[in-house]
Amino acid sequence: MLTRFLYPIFVFFVCMNVFHSIAQNKTAFKGQYHKGKFERMISFNEIKKNEYLSVFLVIGASSYGGDLCKGFGCVTPRPQVGGGFLYRTGYLGKRLNLRLEGNYFRLYAEDYNEERNLNFRSTNWEGWFGLQVDAYSYEKLLRRRTLFNPYLFIGVGFIHYDPWGLHIPTDKWHQLRTYETQGYNINRYSLTFPIGFGTKYKLSYKLSLMANFGFRFTLTDNIDDVSNKEYTDPSIYTNSFAAYFSDKSANRDGFATGRERASTGLNDTYFMFNVGAIYHLTNKHQTKVRGRTHLLRK
Repeated sequence: MLTRFLYPIFVFFVCMNVFHSIAQNKTAFKGQYHKGKFERMISFNEIKKNEYLSVFLVIGASSYGGDLCKGFGCVTPRPQVGGGFLYRTGYLGKRLNLRLEGNYFRLYAEDYNEERNLNFRSTNWEGWFGLQVDAYSYEKLLRRRTLFNPYLFIGVGFIHYDPWGLHIPTDKWHQLRTYETQGYNINRYSLTFPIGFGTKYKLSYKLSLMANFGFRFTLTDNIDDVSNKEYTDPSIYTNSFAAYFSDKSANRDGFATGRERASTGLNDTYFMFNVGAIYHLTNKHQTKVRGRTHLLRK
């Protein structure tokens, strides 16, 4: 589990170093331009000196969209916490950032179709890598930074999900994957494609506040364990719990073909709204001028 978490961070810093080296491949000195040699990987001291890297933490709410949800009335926010890294580049007028983010969150839904009577809850985590474009370029001088800096982001990543269902007679939750309620064992991973917007608020030289809204498209219809159009024949189950979770219809009358268990046939989605703080990694910003200390960037 730890390896799965550290691997995208390692990939992020490798890409960051290569990205910076390519951008700085041509250097100018002594009034003449030379192609020069491919620069060495950027050091952590250079990152702080040039204020390339920021770290952020967020907390907020997440919600689900899929077969059990129809309209805004079924939106059920659940807690979410996350964090990541922003690496500023010299592209698009210093507005383009590389963004690496991870989130731990929950999803929940009660069926809008009372006769079908399905529900689920799921504890999930995701990791993704993408681009963030700020409305205004990043300025090292604090007084030149805008108070608010809106941005857009887009990326690609993965989600790990694990739906559980409520056994109403005992009021206990059970892991649905173990019962193969649709006649097969569902996969617990899927690609996810985040897209969204947010804004940053300048609080101090090293600290900013942020707010994000992000929508996630996925390549799975099994986050809620509801994908098959038709119900599975209960005769294939030897476990009473499996038969129960496969068909929780309130007015069950034997096994009838043609009844729809899934509503949309579309892949599941989810979204997040969160707020947090950004810490900008930088060296000391106090400069001595003629023996006196001036906060030139204030």
